Amino acid sequence: MKTTPPIRVTRRALYEQVWSSPTSKLAKKFGLTGATLTAICRRHGIPTPRAGYWMKREFGKPVEQQRLEDIEGMSAETEVILAAPKNVRLAVPAKPDRRPQEQATAPAFRQSTRLPATATEVSDGPDSIKAEPHPLLMDTRTKLQSPPVAGLARSGGKGAFSVTVSPELVPSALRVLESLLRAIEAHGWSAKRSEKGLQLCPDDEAVGFTLSEQTDRVRHKITDAEREAQSRFEIKRAAAARQGDWFGAGNPPQIPDWDYRPTGCLVLQFDQNPMAFGAASGLRRTFSESRSRRLDDQIDRIIEALAARAAAEKEIRRIHAEREAKWAEEAARRKEAERRQRLEAKRQEFLERQLERHRATRQLQDFLARYGPEGLSGHPDAESFVFWARGRLAALEAELSPEALGRRFADAELMNDDVDIPSWKKVE
Repeated sequence: MKTTPPIRVTRRALYEQVWSSPTSKLAKKFGLTGATLTAICRRHGIPTPRAGYWMKREFGKPVEQQRLEDIEGMSAETEVILAAPKNVRLAVPAKPDRRPQEQATAPAFRQSTRLPATATEVSDGPDSIKAEPHPLLMDTRTKLQSPPVAGLARSGGKGAFSVTVSPELVPSALRVLESLLRAIEAHGWSAKRSEKGLQLCPDDEAVGFTLSEQTDRVRHKITDAEREAQSRFEIKRAAAARQGDWFGAGNPPQIPDWDYRPTGCLVLQFDQNPMAFGAASGLRRTFSESRSRRLDDQIDRIIEALAARAAAEKEIRRIHAEREAKWAEEAARRKEAERRQRLEAKRQEFLERQLERHRATRQLQDFLARYGPEGLSGHPDAESFVFWARGRLAALEAELSPEALGRRFADAELMNDDVDIPSWKKVE
């Protein structure tokens, strides 16, 4: 049977094309998927543009292009096989088994149904995946395919789901996320990006979650290195004690009581809603795998839990909104009562001031009635004082006139029932 020869290009030529056109578009030229082309570039040490590169370039923002470096056994002119004839599988360098114990304890179904890590490992068998991954999974996939940290593949942050699994479980985790995204879209829901990462939005309610690998807790066995470090510390502490320096030994070595070993089973857990109370706080949040039941077989139940969570959060929001409205109404009533009390106090203060003027005027009138011009003749100082007092009486009477009273009322707005007069403001 006639077969199509494989496509071969040099590392330099592929590097130039990758940085001149988006990977998703360039891959179609070779009959590949974007994930396949990215995996080929990574395997051959060819740098590819990071997320956001093409958008920045489109809007004229500064971008950085990584240089093509020679790596061990590969120069810029080394040929790269981009595609092979149908039914022919490309050779992929075997990865060393760095965790034989964990792989031995992993569930059997993980080893029998493991998805390929890259599209280049896909065969034409019944378990093959030929469709492009969901667009929202691109950042998550890229982060999970980065070098492991402390033996674990991790993703998270803006634009990615929160995932922490062993490198061997990356394909299974991506498969679960792919199934979940397709399921929520089938229900007319969506997912959105946030500062905390990608969140599912059942019925427009944002729900965050984590996908991680379950661990078994086992008693920690002290290693020779830890035992030696502990012995050195004891010797140092004894020497410091002999010298009377109780703090010279420093801190003892930290030896954990427990070790946590991956089990090869995934667990999906929704974020806790801090506002949840009553029945809403008892909704199911965790979905775990077992040796006989995979997580992607529980998608329907996860969707049901998401729907229940969305309904509960809407109800929680409604209850909180009613409470806040009630509290705001009570606060407004208290504020209005305080305003009316201040206004009444200011009116009373104004009245007391007018009565004080009135009493002073009456008393001054009675006082001046006793001293006529004839009775003070021959007493010039007394006559001057009485003359001054009559001027004071005229000023008091002027302050009590309707015109003066009206002006003071207008300035203070005392008879405006809607006015808010601060307690420190003087109305006179």
